Amino acid sequence: MRFLAEYDNVTLSHADRSRVVGDGEIVPLQGGAGGWTGTVLVDGLVRASWAARREGDATVLSLRASDPLSLAERDDVVEEGRRLLAFLAPDREHDVRWVA
Repeated sequence: MRFLAEYDNVTLSHADRSRVVGDGEIVPLQGGAGGWTGTVLVDGLVRASWAARREGDATVLSLRASDPLSLAERDDVVEEGRRLLAFLAPDREHDVRWVA
């Protein structure tokens, strides 16, 4: 499980991205304002995107799967997301949400 930053070299710099992006998949590169967005690798493949933002007293991590994830994979992504929030916003409350 790896959270990659927006425009990470792993998804951008290779002519053949098939090692990290499945056949026919489009890398979900959402434009961000401040670098708190990116993609999530699950078992070495881009399988989700993430975005973190401040909401009141909390920092919220929104996750969007690009294809179905098992319950165990989703739980692993959330656990890693909590570690990301502890790094990004150590002095704030945290919330992790799956969005459609």
